[in-house]
Amino acid sequence: MATFTKTLLSGSTQGQPITVAATASTGTTIHATGTSSSIIDEVWLYANNTNSSPVVLTVQFGGTGAVQHAKPITLAPQSGDVLIVAGLPLIWIALQELGLINKRSGHEDKLKVHAICVALFLVFGHIAMITGMLDPTIFGYTEANAHQMDGGNMSHESSSMQMN
Repeated sequence: MATFTKTLLSGSTQGQPITVAATASTGTTIHATGTSSSIIDEVWLYANNTNSSPVVLTVQFGGTGAVQHAKPITLAPQSGDVLIVAGLPLIWIALQELGLINKRSGHEDKLKVHAICVALFLVFGHIAMITGMLDPTIFGYTEANAHQMDGGNMSHESSSMQMN
């Protein structure tokens, strides 16, 4: 029977966000997988940009010596969390590479599945990025702590939230 275990990204200290500081080709390691063929890492990555200018983030898979895929993503200024890597297509590729699925498929067919998974990954990643940059007021969202002008006087509405 398969088991499921959540673990922290290997580049994180106690689950804290990872600051991408490296700008050279070696990059900042976010996660390194183990060497066991029976363990598959499903990676979900979110990124944000706290700068006042757009930032291009390039996500590379395969390590520094054998980069399989590079995905440049432009993060809007002051953006909230944007989905960068959605685990599902990557799991399918990993299962195929481990020989757990598509065992009877030829090399060319496996490459087609691989390309489709990468395409899905890019499409869903870009959809998530675009929706993360949309103005939420388009869909009727109103800010909880809105500043309102009332006859020339500014009033501030606030709400409190308690976390357990």
